[in-house]
Amino acid sequence: MKTPRRSASLLLLRHPDDPQVYRVERRHDAPFLGGYHAFPGGMAEADEAPEAAALRETWEEVGVRVPAERLQPIGRWMTPAYLGTPIETLFFAAWADDLAPTVPPGHPELAAGAWIRPAEALADWAAGRALLAPPTRWFLEALADGATRDPARFTASAEAQGEPPVHGLVRPHIDVFPVRTPTLPPATHTGCYVVGTDALLVFDPASPWPAEQARLLDHLARRRAEGARVEAIVLTHHHHDHVGGARALADAVGAPIWAHRETASRVDFAVDALLDEGDVLAAGAHRLDVLHTPGHAPGHLCFVDGPTRSAIVGDMVAGVGTILIEPGDGDMAEYLRQLARLEALDLTALLPAHGPALADGPRTLRRYITHRLMREDRVLAAVRGGQTTVEGLVEVAYADAPPMTRMGPGGGLAGLSLRAHLEKLVAEGRVVHGPGGYTVAA
Repeated sequence: MKTPRRSASLLLLRHPDDPQVYRVERRHDAPFLGGYHAFPGGMAEADEAPEAAALRETWEEVGVRVPAERLQPIGRWMTPAYLGTPIETLFFAAWADDLAPTVPPGHPELAAGAWIRPAEALADWAAGRALLAPPTRWFLEALADGATRDPARFTASAEAQGEPPVHGLVRPHIDVFPVRTPTLPPATHTGCYVVGTDALLVFDPASPWPAEQARLLDHLARRRAEGARVEAIVLTHHHHDHVGGARALADAVGAPIWAHRETASRVDFAVDALLDEGDVLAAGAHRLDVLHTPGHAPGHLCFVDGPTRSAIVGDMVAGVGTILIEPGDGDMAEYLRQLARLEALDLTALLPAHGPALADGPRTLRRYITHRLMREDRVLAAVRGGQTTVEGLVEVAYADAPPMTRMGPGGGLAGLSLRAHLEKLVAEGRVVHGPGGYTVAA
């Protein structure tokens, strides 16, 4: 087991009679939780005490020096397992009525900062105007419930005392329960989304392993004991790391399985109802619009929650790792068209199967499109440069990719992705595939 890295975060508070907290927004290109709303903080330096790290990070990020004697420990949180890198974060609170925190222009990690009432910050999250990591949401709820008068509220959960979260609300009616799956590294889990409050839709119960299936079933049993019912199990697409537990869960809870017809034709169990473009799914009072988004897989579906403009997007994007477009199963040209289509929908958050939710749908999707087109340009340049085989093209066009992705027959995973680009270029008439390999079209 990896030794957790240590970090620290500081909740700056003011106005004891009507508490406000200083909230920062992380830049969208920040390497960790880009676009999320959070509190000042960051990684501890070697041998640095958490209290010292919280004070230093607060000074570096928002320009205020908080007296050390004001710090009040309010909890210890671990990152969830699906993020891959264990991080232990110590949280502190301090009254700062006499201080004026400000995020300076051009800060490398933060885009903005402002004082806000906790209830208002939670309303932003519920409406789809902000993304919150589990501890951020927890502390805002604690503050809204009077934790400044009763500090025990800050640590009134196992997660706030260092137990890694096993699920988390993305929106008030959208819960993600990651399960371990045999997926492509660096991802280790697939996010199973549970949508609804009384009537539940369960998306991609993915694990083939009984222990993981039991964890999910226990979670749903608690929801059912509170009066909820599982209406259906919904599949984004047919890949094994998305459907491994679907039949077992359907049998356990007595719910039907819904999927696109192309997915139904590719799985080894019965699909009870077919979904397609334009359908609307109901989870009690909540509605999700169904989009058919092939490219990664022929039957790939996305699901848009209208009020919050959040979308369950399966394998269109990833919060951990990358998306493989595999020849024969995927279609690079169609994938790019569907990314552009999603970009135009102005989604506030993308809820991927692997890794955390991604803020600012248009910006994230444009980054994916730009990256794929950059890679395509490199492939075409390598063909122009005289490389004719997949192996030779991989070594040139994917020279910046991790070596392990280029290992194996046919150039490994990078070779599969490269072939998807080549199929697109051949179909567009820009590259020719003949007895001598790949060449630029005349």
